[in-house]
Amino acid sequence: MSDDAKALAQKVGRWMCDIPFARTLGIEFTDADVGYGLARMVVSKEMLNGVGIIHGGAVFAFADTIFGVACNSEGQVAVALSCSITFSAPSYEGEVLICEAKQLSRSRKTGHYDVNVHKEDGTHVAHYSGTAYMRSDHVDHWMEPKSSEPL
Repeated sequence: MSDDAKALAQKVGRWMCDIPFARTLGIEFTDADVGYGLARMVVSKEMLNGVGIIHGGAVFAFADTIFGVACNSEGQVAVALSCSITFSAPSYEGEVLICEAKQLSRSRKTGHYDVNVHKEDGTHVAHYSGTAYMRSDHVDHWMEPKSSEPL
């Protein structure tokens, strides 16, 4: 793996974890490489459902974001084509969740990814399986500030 490929993956990962939605969830970028993403998130009071555990949508959004890091890591825009999640344990306010996404396979038009969310103590929280569609545009286009946006 070249240093340039790793640097691009890191740039994409930092950018994807810095979009407003990811910041709202408190997602913190940890690492990225080609076909790989890693991040953490602290469960906040606002993420809890009616029975006091993390809302499944918050876990899904976390996993989906890091799936995005892994499938966009080579610089080609990739979007979710299909995905599913299975929950294995609850998580509570104040707990730190870790999400790791790994590429299983990639072709010219699709990629398959395995994403796992676990607590700091190793307790498995959820498994997300995703298929990405590779578009023809490059992420650099989306990372550049638009002329109508303040710099």
